[in-house]
Amino acid sequence: MSALTGGEFVSICSSDWGADLESLAQDSILDTSFELSDIPFEESITVEVDGISVSGWTYNILENSVNFEGSYIPPTESIIEINYSIIADCDEIDSGETF
Repeated sequence: MSALTGGEFVSICSSDWGADLESLAQDSILDTSFELSDIPFEESITVEVDGISVSGWTYNILENSVNFEGSYIPPTESIIEINYSIIADCDEIDSGETF
C-alpha cells in the first residue's frame, strides 16, 4: 500500500524503531518554507503551486525565504515555482526555482 500511495515503508520486524519512527515523523511534516538561492527584488516575487498562481505566502527577508502560512499549505508532491527578479539586475527575471 505504501508504494501505491507514495508513502514510507518500514519493517515491523526492525530491532530499532527509533530511526524508523524518526523517518516517518520527518516524512509527515509538510514543507512551509522555501529558501531562495538569490536575493530577490521583493515586489517581483510570484508563486505558483501546480501551475496556479497563489497568495497566502510571505517573503521573509531575514531568512531569504518564501513561507506559506495560514490555511494554505501546498499538499505533498506539489510543484512549487517561485519566480523573481534578482537585486543585482532587476531588468532580468530569474527563470525561477522549483521545489
